[in-house]
Amino acid sequence: MRLEGEDAFAVLHRALDAGVRLFDTADVYGPDPADPGANERLLGKALRTWSGDRSEVVVATKGGLVRRGEEWIPDGRAKHLEERKGKQPSDHARSFWIFLDGAEIGQIIKPQAALLD
Repeated sequence: MRLEGEDAFAVLHRALDAGVRLFDTADVYGPDPADPGANERLLGKALRTWSGDRSEVVVATKGGLVRRGEEWIPDGRAKHLEERKGKQPSDHARSFWIFLDGAEIGQIIKPQAALLD
């Protein structure tokens, strides 16, 4: 079952009301590979529209993979990581993880420095 719009916000708001404070997401999570970041945008809007205190909410998001159809392909290029910069779902995205899934560590770590600028 996939929820969208107000139904998705209602579920996320209930989770927040129940005390959930850590959300895990990624730019490649979502129903359509052609729309990267959809899940992050949905979570960001849910957080912005929640009436509670967001100061303790932590969002862990990830990058380093792209989707082509049903394939998940490692992509640690500086360009991909630079595109991710500033696109976290909220000001509470305190954690950014890199998918390694078979990629050479040097392909990921060196370009990641672009995110630190």
